[in-house]
Amino acid sequence: MRTSYLTLALALSAFAGHAAAQSYPAKPIRLIVPFAAGGGSDILGRMIGQKLAENLGVQVTPDNRPGASGIIGMDIVAKSPPDGYTIGIISTGHVVNPSVYSKMPFDTLNDLAPITLVATTSLMITVPNALPVKSLKELIALAKRRPGELNYASSGNASAQHLATELFKKTAGVNMVHVPYKGGAPALVDLVAGQVQVMFCSPSAMPYVKGGRLRVLAYGGSKRSTVLPEVPTIKESGYPDYEAVEWWGMYAAAKTPPAIVTRLNAEIGKVLSHARKEGAARPVNALVYVGDCMEEDIDDLRRAFADWSNSYSQRLWRHKKKNGEVIPVRVTSFNLEFAGRRARLGVIEDLTERMQAEERAKQSEQRYRELLQERGGGT
Repeated sequence: MRTSYLTLALALSAFAGHAAAQSYPAKPIRLIVPFAAGGGSDILGRMIGQKLAENLGVQVTPDNRPGASGIIGMDIVAKSPPDGYTIGIISTGHVVNPSVYSKMPFDTLNDLAPITLVATTSLMITVPNALPVKSLKELIALAKRRPGELNYASSGNASAQHLATELFKKTAGVNMVHVPYKGGAPALVDLVAGQVQVMFCSPSAMPYVKGGRLRVLAYGGSKRSTVLPEVPTIKESGYPDYEAVEWWGMYAAAKTPPAIVTRLNAEIGKVLSHARKEGAARPVNALVYVGDCMEEDIDDLRRAFADWSNSYSQRLWRHKKKNGEVIPVRVTSFNLEFAGRRARLGVIEDLTERMQAEERAKQSEQRYRELLQERGGGT
């Protein structure tokens, strides 16, 4: 009898999920962008949201929730009802956060349902036009002459830009100071103004490059960009093991009905297919739009995850098609042979130790202030 009740409950649950998917979407969709407005994630999210709203016939509202390398925004997605009405766009740092932050408010792998890989790009090492360097070699020479004097920007701790620059520092043997921001847009503003001197930028910086306010010294990818074919890769510049790419993906809350995930995957895929065609006609940035998560589409993502992550390096999300539905599948093991992996894991370990030391220092300072107050002292 107990087995019969369980079978009936499962059947009713499946029926309810199917029924919800049939009427989806019946109200506005909230699109969480866990970074500040104007950055790569925001630009992509708003482009997808606008076209998705047109295709689905409901409002899709972008909601910027920056902070903690995307953790604050994605925590909202993870804890939202699993009905497909709250989704989020994330980038590379999402898979690195669990290795760097000692406490996470959600389980990166188990509390979120992947919808689709959105886009990938090579990060480009960029400087203000006023900085007196014309090549990567000259930048390295300047950094070695002035150790600890050049500042580099990123969209936050453990972001793709942060990790890419730390790896570059390790590879080139230079010392630059990290200045984290709550997103790529405010970081880019200060880079253009010369408040910081270096940043590994996404294509959101391209208007400033075309306008002559920023200079790209090298690409972090394995080959040159078609947008700026005269700019060499870092590999070509004497560092053959170096590679830095960024990717973006869409997530919903875990336990979102597979039929709803399938619908979102298909509709976002249509948006990105259109973007691919527009990009081929007007190549204004270096984004590669993906729009699906078949195994062959995420080889670069798998390598990036395995290469950057530490404690999570043996696991990654992917999709596989089964009976027309998109089913999340966790990869538990795969070959991790990849040039430069040891150096990247070294970066993660160094970064983790540094952030933990900073956190301990903050706690010690806070405790010291509390003791002063208890004793009636000042600050």
